[in-house]
Amino acid sequence: MIQLTQTLRSTATLVFLAVVVDLLTPQWAAADPTEGVPETACREVLSDIELAALPRPAIILVGERHGTREGPEAVGDIACSFAAGGLRVAILFETRRSHSETLASLDGGPDDRRRLCTGLNSFWSGAGDGRRSVAIAELAITAARLGRELNNPITLGAMDAESMFDRPEGMGPNTWRHVRMAANILTYASTHDAVIVNVGNFHPAAIAQNMVATTEPGTVSILKLRQVYAAGTAWNCQATGCGLHDEFEAPHYLGFVFSSAPEIQATDLVGSYDGVINIGAITASPPVALTDFCSEDRPAR
Repeated sequence: MIQLTQTLRSTATLVFLAVVVDLLTPQWAAADPTEGVPETACREVLSDIELAALPRPAIILVGERHGTREGPEAVGDIACSFAAGGLRVAILFETRRSHSETLASLDGGPDDRRRLCTGLNSFWSGAGDGRRSVAIAELAITAARLGRELNNPITLGAMDAESMFDRPEGMGPNTWRHVRMAANILTYASTHDAVIVNVGNFHPAAIAQNMVATTEPGTVSILKLRQVYAAGTAWNCQATGCGLHDEFEAPHYLGFVFSSAPEIQATDLVGSYDGVINIGAITASPPVALTDFCSEDRPAR
């Protein structure tokens, strides 16, 4: 009986102390950004650049080889890692700015494919140069679903120029596109911790130059990543025409050694880029217009 009484007294003392400690703990302590964020199956992105430690807002410009399945998937992996960490993240696509309304309407639900196909019908209708691929459409739908699962929506938007006809007199089309791309990206950066931009590998350097020229030093951090990959196939436009092409390993002359895909490595050996992202052996992703992706008969995912 004495032993039981002593045990009960000890237990009561511990409970009392726990309550006191809780009451004395400052309620203004910094919140864990991952609190309330459920776990999800983000594919790991190996990197010798600590992405989560990049100054915010972080803008990651991924220069892609158009028309592969693996490129957009890697962009989704990067976004997933930020969102799983409780950060506010956006993915921006290389299409005109007005398409942002449709992209932003995707909520991870069963109606997303119909919304994407209907709202961006003019974009998907042409085969184009590989930007209109099934993999790009799948990236938008998958990112919306992941954001819903994480209870931390991933913003989807567009960042290309709305029109070539409203550019200043004497300014070339590509220059105007880069001016508008930079401005649109910075708009998203003002309300997000990280912005990941999926764009053709011709553009990141010029976009970055325009952003640097129009912001105060230290306002944003910019990371330019060039896709590298093992041999495979891609659907894009080349000197021989637009279609399915065999692709050699690229850039094959630098001798990178990767342990997995996707994997990011810092390097100054690839033009004006800050690093590379290995996406492994590539597989062609055809244009939406050449598939049944937007078919009414195709079951919703």
